[in-house]
Amino acid sequence: MKRFYLLLMLILAGCGTKNALTPKDTLVGSGSRSNDFIFESEVYDKLPDRTGQGLYNPADVVASVYFDFDQSSLKPEQRLRIETIAKTLKGDAQLLIAGHCDWFGTEEYNIGLGERRANSVLSYIKQIGVQTTECNVVSRGSLDSQKGLSKVDAYKDRRADIVLKHK
Repeated sequence: MKRFYLLLMLILAGCGTKNALTPKDTLVGSGSRSNDFIFESEVYDKLPDRTGQGLYNPADVVASVYFDFDQSSLKPEQRLRIETIAKTLKGDAQLLIAGHCDWFGTEEYNIGLGERRANSVLSYIKQIGVQTTECNVVSRGSLDSQKGLSKVDAYKDRRADIVLKHK
């Protein structure tokens, strides 16, 4: 029995308390130079702009089709918008349809919703008989959305952009 207590005391003695980390311990760099730290504003300043991050020029957007919150089905007025734009497209048009979402929801969910929105527009374009030589779909999810807006104010982010690609 003495051996048991002796063994127990040795085990407990080896489990000394570890020093808790303080906020100072979690800093990167010595702090002696200002460039040792990365500030949030510096990270966001280096991100590409909100124009599809090089996928397309905003001037090439021929129409934006808007959706209700958490929806990918086309409303009648948005179908009319697509039909109006379709009349102006030539048979050799090359299109990119980029689906976008507001900032609500997870990244993964919004990527999927953006793709469903873009595919919904593509499906309707094909359904009304628009002939294109190329039509690609991409989802931007919520990458380009304005964070912190209310559900009402974020309506502009719930869209699919129809982009005319240049040959």
